[in-house]
Amino acid sequence: MRKSTILLSLLWGTVLILAGCAGSGSKPAAAPQGPAPAAKATQPPAPPAAGKAPAYKQGDRLTAYEAYQVLLPKVREWQPQATIALGTWQISGAEGGQGADGRSSTWRFICASPDEQAYASFELNTTKEPERQVRVATTNVRRPGVTALVDPAAWKVDSAQALEIAQANGLQQWLAEHPKHQWGEATLELRASAEEGAYWLVVAHEGQGTSEFRISAADSKVLHARSH
Repeated sequence: MRKSTILLSLLWGTVLILAGCAGSGSKPAAAPQGPAPAAKATQPPAPPAAGKAPAYKQGDRLTAYEAYQVLLPKVREWQPQATIALGTWQISGAEGGQGADGRSSTWRFICASPDEQAYASFELNTTKEPERQVRVATTNVRRPGVTALVDPAAWKVDSAQALEIAQANGLQQWLAEHPKHQWGEATLELRASAEEGAYWLVVAHEGQGTSEFRISAADSKVLHARSH
């Protein structure tokens, strides 16, 4: 009987030791992980949702998309499914060199009816009295010299982004070399062609020097860049 008791005690002690070893041992090594996923390509931020016109004060300088949202109720009143034939800024002398940020107090959009048989002009000038800031012309408006129209739903790159991209691709250096350049003489237009789709046309002049860019208004790609 005594021998059996001793054997049982030894067996029980062995079980406890084994259990303790199992509990206090190091945790299994984590399974090796694969390489971190590659960062996604930066996409141009989507413009504000249609219909949300920005709040602005008299004299404020707006981007093209902000100005278009202000004009949009008038555009839809004329043609609910209108497209854009041309969007352009009009930099005044009072704005001086501020055009480098792609903003202006005056924007003009020429829009087309769905059948492209009628065109209308919509202009916003924030420097005027509130009741005179929006001007609409629906008669005797001709189609601009473009081969395609801009679908507002596909317009993703705003004027400020277009100027920023142009400057990063040579315009900034050109401006440094042409200090007499006047933004009031520069071209900043939203237009489209059958080959390239919707794009921003950026052209700066000074003397015999010219810097010209075409930047996709859909995905911000530089379609053309030339300076001399």
